[in-house]
Amino acid sequence: MVSDLNGDGRVDIATAQNNEQAKVHLNQTGQVGVRVIQLGKGKNPAAVGASIIPIVDGKQGPKREINLGSGYLSRDGRALVFFTRGEEAALLVNWPGSGSGNYKIQNGAKTITITEDNGVRVVQ
Repeated sequence: MVSDLNGDGRVDIATAQNNEQAKVHLNQTGQVGVRVIQLGKGKNPAAVGASIIPIVDGKQGPKREINLGSGYLSRDGRALVFFTRGEEAALLVNWPGSGSGNYKIQNGAKTITITEDNGVRVVQ
């Protein structure tokens, strides 16, 4: 699993194998990003099916999608990490079945939530 396990804005890795203990590898030297928690509405609070494209200084980055069930008992983590070095950063979110939105990321934000109804809220 690849995720920000300790909430420091760096992507960490957890590995497991049968009949062995899981191992967590905390990233202590990588680039710090902004943690993005997306919240859907109605019967889809995890925003499954949403796609997110980072835009930094006018250039689009790679698209990420929120998936559920791509393997046994699997789902994407609630928080995704995006690297937003640059003067102007935003996220283009395509919500499943209800259009899209362009959400500006405030400079210095460490964790934000994005909701279909209320936009961006800085958590930290």
